Amino acid sequence: MNQQNISNQVDPQQLALYQQMMAQAAAGAPPNAMPQQQQMSPQQMAQQQIIMAMQQQQQQQQQQQQHAAHAHALHAQQAQQQQHAQLQAQVQAQQQQQQQQRQKAFAQMQAQQQQQQAQAQAQQHQQQAVYTQRQQAFKRLNRPSLVESNDSYEQIDSFSHRDLAISRFRLNHELMAEVFSPHHITQYEKPAPLYTKDDIPKLKERAEKAERDVEEQISKNKAQTENWNKTFAHKPYAV
Repeated sequence: MNQQNISNQVDPQQLALYQQMMAQAAAGAPPNAMPQQQQMSPQQMAQQQIIMAMQQQQQQQQQQQQHAAHAHALHAQQAQQQQHAQLQAQVQAQQQQQQQQRQKAFAQMQAQQQQQQAQAQAQQHQQQAVYTQRQQAFKRLNRPSLVESNDSYEQIDSFSHRDLAISRFRLNHELMAEVFSPHHITQYEKPAPLYTKDDIPKLKERAEKAERDVEEQISKNKAQTENWNKTFAHKPYAV
């Protein structure tokens, strides 16, 4: 492409001279080395200078292109490094977030386990307390009653109200068991009735008489109350 641009700007003789110089440069000969039998005219020297200037311009363009390519590659490398750093930062942030979530879940699980252990311990203590109370009540129920043991009144003061209530319950229970024992039930005889059907008219008369007596007593009380109100009633003093 560069040779086409040069061919458009110089004549065929100059192009041949340029190609000869390029071949000498490729072979390692200096660009000014020319055949001894050929002498350069002023026009050829001017053309040679033009060609050399064009070569320098071409070299500068190549250097600029190389610099631009190097800068582009460096920019692409920096962008790739920046993208890689961003990806690493995102991965680290995700890992930290996952670690925090795991730590939070572990802390919640520990708190839940501690709460369950505390509830289990509280329930165990409550069951132990209920069991202890039942054992104490069982021992107290199996204790001889105050009457059976013939304890004095001084010893009764040492018992609590609960002990006295349990002793009273034992006595009542034993008394009821004795009253309603099969031996007493079999010996029980139904008592004779106090009244018969013939006594019904008499009982009705007694009931009617009792009602009349109550009504008379109510009327007497009412009349006496009115009499007292009239007797003790007084007018307020005039001011």
